[in-house]
Amino acid sequence: MVLSEWESSFLQELKGVNIPVDNELREIITNPIDSESQELMENIRSRISKGDKVLSKSAKGAYQAFLGYYLGQMKRMRMNRKEQLVDIANDFAAMSGLQEPPSLTKMLVGKMGLKGISGIKISSGQDEDDGSQGKKKTSQGRWEPSHGHNDGRRAPKQKSGGRR
Repeated sequence: MVLSEWESSFLQELKGVNIPVDNELREIITNPIDSESQELMENIRSRISKGDKVLSKSAKGAYQAFLGYYLGQMKRMRMNRKEQLVDIANDFAAMSGLQEPPSLTKMLVGKMGLKGISGIKISSGQDEDDGSQGKKKTSQGRWEPSHGHNDGRRAPKQKSGGRR
Protein backbone atom coordinates (compact mmCIF):
# COMPACT_ATOMS: atom_id res chain seq x y z
CA MET A 1 0.00 0.00 0.00
CA VAL A 2 1.35 3.39 -0.96
CA LEU A 3 -0.31 6.47 0.52
CA SER A 4 0.40 10.16 0.41
CA GLU A 5 0.93 11.82 3.76
CA TRP A 6 -2.53 13.42 3.62
CA GLU A 7 -4.06 9.92 3.16
CA SER A 8 -2.39 8.51 6.29
CA SER A 9 -5.62 8.64 8.31
CA PHE A 10 -6.78 5.62 6.26
CA LEU A 11 -4.24 3.63 8.28
CA GLN A 12 -6.33 4.18 11.43
CA GLU A 13 -8.91 1.80 9.94
CA LEU A 14 -6.30 -0.95 9.64
CA LYS A 15 -5.49 -1.30 13.34
CA GLY A 16 -5.07 -4.95 14.22
CA VAL A 17 -4.31 -5.91 10.62
CA ASN A 18 -0.83 -7.27 10.16
CA ILE A 19 0.65 -5.42 7.20
CA PRO A 20 4.37 -6.14 6.97
CA VAL A 21 6.66 -3.33 5.94
CA ASP A 22 8.15 -3.95 2.51
CA ASN A 23 11.62 -2.44 2.79
CA GLU A 24 12.35 -3.04 -0.90
CA LEU A 25 9.27 -1.04 -1.89
CA ARG A 26 10.11 1.63 0.67
CA GLU A 27 13.56 1.97 -0.91
CA ILE A 28 12.10 2.23 -4.41
CA ILE A 29 9.71 4.96 -3.30
CA THR A 30 12.23 6.98 -1.29
CA ASN A 31 15.07 6.84 -3.82
CA PRO A 32 15.03 9.00 -6.93
CA ILE A 33 13.61 7.27 -9.98
CA ASP A 34 16.00 6.16 -12.69
CA SER A 35 16.75 8.56 -15.54
CA GLU A 36 14.86 6.51 -18.15
CA SER A 37 11.64 6.53 -16.08
CA GLN A 38 12.13 10.22 -15.27
CA GLU A 39 12.52 11.00 -18.97
CA LEU A 40 9.32 9.09 -19.81
CA MET A 41 7.36 10.95 -17.13
CA GLU A 42 8.69 14.32 -18.24
CA ASN A 43 7.80 13.49 -21.84
CA ILE A 44 4.21 12.69 -20.85
CA ARG A 45 3.91 15.82 -18.68
CA SER A 46 5.31 17.90 -21.54
CA ARG A 47 2.81 16.46 -24.00
CA ILE A 48 -0.03 17.20 -21.58
CA SER A 49 1.18 20.76 -20.97
CA LYS A 50 1.41 21.32 -24.73
CA GLY A 51 -2.20 20.22 -25.14
CA ASP A 52 -1.96 16.62 -26.47
CA LYS A 53 -5.69 15.97 -26.90
CA VAL A 54 -5.77 12.35 -25.70
CA LEU A 55 -3.42 12.77 -22.74
CA SER A 56 -4.96 16.12 -21.71
CA LYS A 57 -8.44 14.63 -21.79
CA SER A 58 -7.24 11.73 -19.63
CA ALA A 59 -5.52 14.10 -17.18
CA LYS A 60 -8.67 16.23 -16.92
CA GLY A 61 -10.77 13.12 -16.36
CA ALA A 62 -8.36 11.92 -13.69
CA TYR A 63 -8.64 15.31 -11.94
CA GLN A 64 -12.42 15.12 -11.95
CA ALA A 65 -12.38 11.50 -10.72
CA PHE A 66 -9.83 12.41 -8.02
CA LEU A 67 -12.10 15.17 -6.71
CA GLY A 68 -15.20 13.00 -6.88
CA TYR A 69 -13.63 10.10 -5.02
CA TYR A 70 -11.93 12.08 -2.28
CA LEU A 71 -14.96 14.30 -1.69
CA GLY A 72 -16.69 11.11 -0.58
CA GLN A 73 -13.74 10.19 1.65
CA MET A 74 -13.26 13.49 3.48
CA LYS A 75 -14.81 12.26 6.72
CA ARG A 76 -12.64 9.11 6.70
CA MET A 77 -9.56 11.29 6.15
CA ARG A 78 -10.66 13.66 8.91
CA MET A 79 -10.55 16.51 6.42
CA ASN A 80 -13.13 19.17 7.20
CA ARG A 81 -12.44 21.85 4.59
CA LYS A 82 -13.22 21.32 0.92
CA GLU A 83 -10.69 24.03 0.08
CA GLN A 84 -7.96 21.77 1.45
CA LEU A 85 -9.03 18.92 -0.85
CA VAL A 86 -9.28 21.27 -3.85
CA ASP A 87 -5.72 22.47 -3.15
CA ILE A 88 -4.51 18.85 -3.15
CA ALA A 89 -6.46 18.10 -6.35
CA ASN A 90 -5.01 21.19 -8.02
CA ASP A 91 -1.50 20.06 -7.04
CA PHE A 92 -2.38 16.67 -8.57
CA ALA A 93 -3.38 18.45 -11.80
CA ALA A 94 -0.09 20.36 -11.88
CA MET A 95 1.93 17.18 -11.26
CA SER A 96 0.03 15.61 -14.15
CA GLY A 97 1.33 18.32 -16.47
CA LEU A 98 -1.78 20.46 -16.77
CA GLN A 99 -1.00 24.17 -17.04
CA GLU A 100 -3.94 24.98 -14.78
CA PRO A 101 -6.64 23.05 -12.95
CA PRO A 102 -9.33 21.88 -15.36
CA SER A 103 -12.60 23.75 -15.31
CA LEU A 104 -15.77 21.92 -14.34
CA THR A 105 -19.29 22.63 -15.50
CA LYS A 106 -21.48 24.70 -13.22
CA MET A 107 -23.84 21.72 -12.88
CA LEU A 108 -21.02 19.35 -11.85
CA VAL A 109 -19.65 21.88 -9.35
CA GLY A 110 -23.13 22.07 -7.84
CA LYS A 111 -23.53 18.28 -7.70
CA MET A 112 -20.13 17.95 -6.04
CA GLY A 113 -21.02 20.63 -3.49
CA LEU A 114 -18.08 22.79 -4.56
CA LYS A 115 -19.95 25.99 -5.38
CA GLY A 116 -18.09 28.94 -3.90
CA ILE A 117 -15.03 26.86 -2.99
CA SER A 118 -11.75 28.65 -3.67
CA GLY A 119 -9.60 27.04 -6.35
CA ILE A 120 -12.43 25.51 -8.39
CA LYS A 121 -12.65 26.73 -11.96
CA ILE A 122 -16.10 26.80 -13.50
CA SER A 123 -16.29 26.56 -17.27
CA SER A 124 -17.92 29.46 -19.04
CA GLY A 125 -19.83 27.16 -21.38
CA GLN A 126 -19.82 23.83 -23.13
CA ASP A 127 -16.52 22.74 -24.66
CA GLU A 128 -15.57 19.89 -26.95
CA ASP A 129 -15.14 17.49 -24.05
CA ASP A 130 -18.49 18.20 -22.43
CA GLY A 131 -19.90 14.76 -23.14
CA SER A 132 -22.42 16.14 -25.64
CA GLN A 133 -21.31 13.97 -28.55
CA GLY A 134 -24.33 12.01 -29.73
CA LYS A 135 -26.63 14.31 -27.78
CA LYS A 136 -28.73 17.32 -28.64
CA LYS A 137 -29.46 20.36 -26.58
CA THR A 138 -33.13 20.84 -25.67
CA SER A 139 -34.89 24.19 -25.55
CA GLN A 140 -34.39 24.08 -21.76
CA GLY A 141 -30.63 23.87 -22.26
CA ARG A 142 -30.24 20.22 -21.20
CA TRP A 143 -28.39 17.56 -23.18
CA GLU A 144 -30.45 14.53 -24.22
CA PRO A 145 -29.63 11.55 -26.44
CA SER A 146 -30.20 12.46 -30.07
CA HIS A 147 -30.97 8.89 -31.13
CA GLY A 148 -29.32 9.84 -34.36
CA HIS A 149 -26.12 8.83 -36.03
CA ASN A 150 -22.96 10.85 -35.68
CA ASP A 151 -22.37 10.64 -39.43
CA GLY A 152 -25.40 12.76 -40.32
CA ARG A 153 -27.85 9.92 -41.05
CA ARG A 154 -31.26 10.08 -39.47
CA ALA A 155 -32.30 7.63 -36.81
CA PRO A 156 -34.96 5.09 -37.82
CA LYS A 157 -38.51 6.23 -37.17
CA GLN A 158 -40.13 4.85 -34.07
CA LYS A 159 -43.29 2.81 -34.62
CA SER A 160 -46.29 4.36 -32.92
CA GLY A 161 -49.07 2.58 -31.11
CA GLY A 162 -48.99 -0.83 -29.53
CA ARG A 163 -46.69 -2.13 -26.87
CA ARG A 164 -43.15 -3.33 -27.20
